[in-house]
Amino acid sequence: MKKESLYLETSVISAYFDERELFKLESTRAYWRRLTQYDVCISKVVLTELEAIKDAAMRGKALDLVKDYPLLEETEGDGILSLEYISEGVIPRRYENDARQIAIASVNGVDYLVSWNFEHIVKVKTRRMVSLINLKHGYKPIEIVTPSEL
Repeated sequence: MKKESLYLETSVISAYFDERELFKLESTRAYWRRLTQYDVCISKVVLTELEAIKDAAMRGKALDLVKDYPLLEETEGDGILSLEYISEGVIPRRYENDARQIAIASVNGVDYLVSWNFEHIVKVKTRRMVSLINLKHGYKPIEIVTPSEL
């Protein structure tokens, strides 16, 4: 049986090391031990955001954590989708990278996008609107979940 696929959004990788929020840290680490059950992927957007971490030691740890995961291809289709997520008010323009991550995962047919971003990714409105926009463009809906939901 084929494994389900999941995309790790940057907030999950950051939470693996964030000792300020113990629930997220513990949930993320417990979840990480189960990742072998899935085909895990990231994108260049994730790498770019991790490379922007100011603390060199933390940056190195975060990049090392995801070094073995394949990068999804970026296409014209995900550019179109991400712009529609923004223009429809699903994701605020200033968080364009979040829209890009959802779109890249959607265009590549990923089953789950995993995030700790409750501000504008892991929300009922976002889940519904992303599904509608994806269907409109011929892509399947993507499940947007937290690590503790899987």
